[in-house]
Amino acid sequence: ACVRVRVCVCTYCFVCLLRDQSAALILGEAAAIKKKNRMKKPLDEYDDVGDTSEEDEEGAAKGSDEEEDSEEEEYDSGFPRVEDDPYFQSYANVSIHREMLQDSVRTRAYRDFMYENRALFKGKIVLDVGCGTGILSMFAARAGAKLVYAVDRSEIVYQAMANVRENKLDEVIKVMNGQVEEVLLKSKVDVIISEWMGYFLLYESMFDSVIAAREKWLAPGGLVFPGKLTMNMIGLDDHIYIQQLDYWKNVYGFRMSSMRHFDLLEADVSTVDPDCVVTDPATFMTLDAQTATVENLQFKSDICIKVNRSCVMTALASYFDTHFATSPDQKEISFSCSPSAPATHWKQTVFILKDPITVHEGDTLEGEIQVEKQKNHKRALHVILKLKQMRNGEELSKIGQDYLIQ
Repeated sequence: ACVRVRVCVCTYCFVCLLRDQSAALILGEAAAIKKKNRMKKPLDEYDDVGDTSEEDEEGAAKGSDEEEDSEEEEYDSGFPRVEDDPYFQSYANVSIHREMLQDSVRTRAYRDFMYENRALFKGKIVLDVGCGTGILSMFAARAGAKLVYAVDRSEIVYQAMANVRENKLDEVIKVMNGQVEEVLLKSKVDVIISEWMGYFLLYESMFDSVIAAREKWLAPGGLVFPGKLTMNMIGLDDHIYIQQLDYWKNVYGFRMSSMRHFDLLEADVSTVDPDCVVTDPATFMTLDAQTATVENLQFKSDICIKVNRSCVMTALASYFDTHFATSPDQKEISFSCSPSAPATHWKQTVFILKDPITVHEGDTLEGEIQVEKQKNHKRALHVILKLKQMRNGEELSKIGQDYLIQ
């Protein structure tokens, strides 16, 4: 039998318990689930609350001893592993969810799309990939879904389960702890919803999981929302970036030139002053959530950025636009992370130029952008920019830089 453990309302306490190697070992042996992964079932199929009783522990230990003689095989204890990816652990923190929920541009867009397109959700089965606190799942339930699978690998699912129950939606929403690539659902789904977007859209590589869920669980004719996203690039004239690099020339009387190199290498996620934008936006990538593949998420794309104001360009910046609708008969809801749009927690991703360039109105920056995952960190990105400054068909200067988003 599976030992039923009550989870403290304080997620941190539970994390601390599992980080203790001996405690984790005891819990793992007590669970003794060698053929079925407990966490692949909805959490509400198990009792909550209460400490593990001594009787349960003794029974579990006995069961564990009896199974030592059986054929050895790998198994998941059903509890988060001590060596869990720090990425998932970070999403157990309340602060990150507060920041996302308080991003009203983001959260209201999801809510408004579901509430204004109720026909897409009424009586349907919905999968929420990376459910977090459960907010999107609850929107879907209120929009009329008959069943919502809310899946998240992070321990925030325990709070999601509490939120679902508090709002009396536990008959509709089934919360599941696990990676969506591994969970077992009882049926195909009609709709997948997910807030998977990261900085520079693709940072964190969460869309890989959405694709896996789509290929495995989406029924024929099913839909993924948001439906389409675009990535855009703009040029900036903001001397704060020159000051940022010059700082390393004199740090309390010391030179730190090596720091300047890494300052240039790391893309900066920050809020861009819209008055500093000196080009038209150039779209360099369009992602269709219904058809995109994992291979599409590493790409090389042509780009042409047109200058609309003479200045000294000090940086480039990228942002993305999100469109929910997948067909003209749906009520479109969209939002932009452009500097000129209402602010979001994604801000913009800034690429500081090693050598600022003087540009004139009408000039273009032409070339290519390459985006790939870092080899030693699959959720981080490596961006390569190769551009030529062109004026009336004449090449004036070149930009060739590598950047890391991590």
